[in-house]
Amino acid sequence: MNFQRRLFILVIIVALAIGVGYALIYASIEMNSNEGETVTSGGTAYVEVYVNSTVTSTSVPILLKAALVNPSRHFLKVRLNDSNLLGRAPCNNYIPIGIVMYRGIVALSNVSNATMLPLYPPIVFCPFEFPVLNETLLPHSCLLNVTYKGLNGIAYKVINASLNVVIKGYYTIPGDKLNPLSPGFYTIEVSTPLTSPVFVYIHVE
Repeated sequence: MNFQRRLFILVIIVALAIGVGYALIYASIEMNSNEGETVTSGGTAYVEVYVNSTVTSTSVPILLKAALVNPSRHFLKVRLNDSNLLGRAPCNNYIPIGIVMYRGIVALSNVSNATMLPLYPPIVFCPFEFPVLNETLLPHSCLLNVTYKGLNGIAYKVINASLNVVIKGYYTIPGDKLNPLSPGFYTIEVSTPLTSPVFVYIHVE
């Protein structure tokens, strides 16, 4: 009798444990599902910037890579057509990264008074670009989910939110002449709609 009672109590305990376990699993799935649908612009994205060297010569180009990274678990919505984003790459309306250069040492406190040295020619003939409707930075990545108006309606694609730039000089405006870098200090500013600008300092010998 005691054995049957103990067996019955054990069965009840196991049943309760299984029920609680299913409840916790269901709650976890529901919570993750709701988080996955969240689109927010209040996350904490950052920019990774790499240069081959901060000290170079006039004959060696500067190799720069910039990536927009979302370290959070949320989807981060990117502001489109940001008027403050200077130096966007021509013929590329998908990557929300701007790169410009200045002569001398420039920081956030005096960048408004600095003269920009364009890294891209002022006149570029681009193929047709599909209008971008929405851009979202995916969680824990530098992947960008792009919604655009294609030939057959709304279309989607996932691309890397990064740029690789080879800097051999700067362009004059007006005109399309590439001026080589002369000896001195230069500041490269990398900006995005989701982050504060990042400044990289280069010494050309």
